[in-house]
Amino acid sequence: MLRPMFEHVPPARWLALRLLGLRQRGEVVLDGDTFSVAPRDFGVTLELHATGGYEEGTRKFCLDYLQPGMTFVDIGAHVGLYSVPASRRVGPSGRVLAFEPDDINRGMLQENIRRNGADGVEVFSCGICDQDGHLPFHRSDFNTGDHQLFHKGRGRRAHEIEVARLDAVLERVGGPVHLVKMDVQGAEARVLAGMDGIFASNQAMALIVELSPWMLRDIGDDPRALLGGLVDRGFDLATIDEASGRIESGDAEAVLARCVDSSYLNVRCLRGVAP
Repeated sequence: MLRPMFEHVPPARWLALRLLGLRQRGEVVLDGDTFSVAPRDFGVTLELHATGGYEEGTRKFCLDYLQPGMTFVDIGAHVGLYSVPASRRVGPSGRVLAFEPDDINRGMLQENIRRNGADGVEVFSCGICDQDGHLPFHRSDFNTGDHQLFHKGRGRRAHEIEVARLDAVLERVGGPVHLVKMDVQGAEARVLAGMDGIFASNQAMALIVELSPWMLRDIGDDPRALLGGLVDRGFDLATIDEASGRIESGDAEAVLARCVDSSYLNVRCLRGVAP
């Protein structure tokens, strides 16, 4: 209800962000790590301050899944709430590849890596999608986790950024992939379309795919086709309840039915590994 008002009514957005900036601190502690965050933010920062956590069910799955020596790919790494603790799980023999195209978020990500000693995180400034080159990147003025490559609305500032297929990046850096988490605000189908080589060379792997049906449809992608494509590639699907941590399996139709159009949820996808 609030997002359209903040998106299209600048005076309401200005007042709300000013009040929020006075209320929220620019630093949070999560599971023993200290993170710099944007105070004037109605997204991740608000959730952290309001609940004391962030996507607790999904973060637990990721950290439980990762083992020493594994490679974790964090697409839409934001300020490092996944990448920083993941670096400890994979250890010095593993890797964390963190992709964050927004300059401000990436600056906080790099600061959080340094302050928490997450030396195994390699940061990339490019966006990930289904092509290599450059595309407009649309920033949100009120939600630092809602910057988008593909945005159909008005009133957002946009500038060109470098984009790449995940296949192209992994061809350069080499090695296997064990877990990919993507939070890319509706561009998930485009990210998956650039991973054919990774799917071919990594039989045993897991994905976390944020599913937001209305965002997918807004840029012309079909959420049902996205889920069906994952099933066709041999992935077992399940949804994650962030509050309880419960993981509930289901086919593509069942997963889609659990996500109303105005919301989102994280879908856990497993192939070649025990659930």
